Amino acid sequence: MKKAKKFLISLLAFASVSAFTLGLTGCDDKKPSAGIGTGNGTTIGGGLGGLGGLGGGSSDDDNTEQGGSVGNNNNTEQGGGNTGDDDGEQGGNVHTHVFNQEVVADEYLKSAATCTSATVYHKSCECGEKGTDTFTYGNALEHVYDQEVAEYEYLKFAATCESVAVYHKSCECGAKGTEMFEYGEPLEHVYNQEVVADEYLETAATCTNVAIYYKSCECGAKGTDIDIFAYGEPLEHVYNQEVVADKYLETAATCESVAVYHKSCECGAKGAETFEYGEPLEHVYNKEVVADEYLETAASCTSVAIYHKSCKCGAKGADTFRYGDFVHTWKDGYHYNSSSHWIQCKYCTATKEYGQHVPDDNGGFYCKTCRHLIGVNEGIVYGESEDGTYAEVWGYNEGITTEIVIESQYNNLPVKGIYGDAFRLSNIVSVVIPDSITLIRYSAFSNCYNLTSITFTGTVAEWNAIEKGSNWNYNVPATKVVCSDGEVAL
Repeated sequence: MKKAKKFLISLLAFASVSAFTLGLTGCDDKKPSAGIGTGNGTTIGGGLGGLGGLGGGSSDDDNTEQGGSVGNNNNTEQGGGNTGDDDGEQGGNVHTHVFNQEVVADEYLKSAATCTSATVYHKSCECGEKGTDTFTYGNALEHVYDQEVAEYEYLKFAATCESVAVYHKSCECGAKGTEMFEYGEPLEHVYNQEVVADEYLETAATCTNVAIYYKSCECGAKGTDIDIFAYGEPLEHVYNQEVVADKYLETAATCESVAVYHKSCECGAKGAETFEYGEPLEHVYNKEVVADEYLETAASCTSVAIYHKSCKCGAKGADTFRYGDFVHTWKDGYHYNSSSHWIQCKYCTATKEYGQHVPDDNGGFYCKTCRHLIGVNEGIVYGESEDGTYAEVWGYNEGITTEIVIESQYNNLPVKGIYGDAFRLSNIVSVVIPDSITLIRYSAFSNCYNLTSITFTGTVAEWNAIEKGSNWNYNVPATKVVCSDGEVAL
């Protein structure tokens, strides 16, 4: 039995050295549970002092003891009990940590409370040893919204051209608060709005231009001179200007009427409405027209005719002039018009041998009596000059033909002139002008919209030498004059 105990004690001592490296300690490192071994026994717990004691007591013999009391006999004892006897006894138990204590103390603090989580502590053993398991204590802290983070998730109002951006303050955990802060600068104005309003008007519309406005920002700010846009249509012309200028003249003043002008718009456009200006001109009685309306005393075989001079407007003056001779002196040859012929006195209006044209037997183009060309030129009206030295074309009465040939002689007088407005607004399509012509008065062929052919029997030089009044060929489609030796462009 004693040998068996010694074997067991030796075995325990070996295990103590191998597994616990110099002895088993208690759960509190500051309080070793083993005593001092002085004998040959093995002490398990505080140190290796011999094989005498196992436990907390001292051993001074060959016994193996374990525990806290002295073993003084040959019994093997363990624990802290009384002295054993020959029977094997085991005293105090080996301590095992149990981490089931939830102690709120700084030494066990794992993480302090934040606004998102409560305080976390390590659980501990009843001996005070700190474990790895944790427990929470208390509540999370209140959020503290003292962070000014200028990011989209906290944006309350974006910056505009009138105000800076406004953000929610936040907690350091990222939670968004209700308190605000401003950040940055207002944006630049963007002048992309086209608002038609008086406050943005740069130039009002006129009859020549549309209205011009400044572009604006959506905040209402007005743009610069480069930020403009046009709007609407030009205004209607307002013809309320009475400007006396040649370009607005409708009819010039005469001795019978004042000048008449077209009213105009302030832009210069000419209107249809007219106004009168000034006074009539004074009569100038410098015309010697032999006509019954101006006759003062008729001619007779004993006296010449006396006529009143007249104004170009037709007004009769007080001054007179003498015309004709005392006796009839008949002109050679016949006078004629489109339908009749006669012989006329040189000095008065007396006639003889008056008769109607009778076509000849050779095509009927000439009168049998006076040999006047008839038919093709029916409608041309000829007349003599005031001094009776030459003839002129006075007018045209829309004859049968529209292809006109002007004769070089009339009543044995050279046809030298074409009166003003003679063919105006007629429907003639062609005209042959003789080389006897030296004067074409104003508007002679104006507005002959069908006149496409003009022929002159003389040379280019002779045509250019003809005196031509203003607008003699106005609105005539013919583009040239065909002469005997070339063409002249119109």
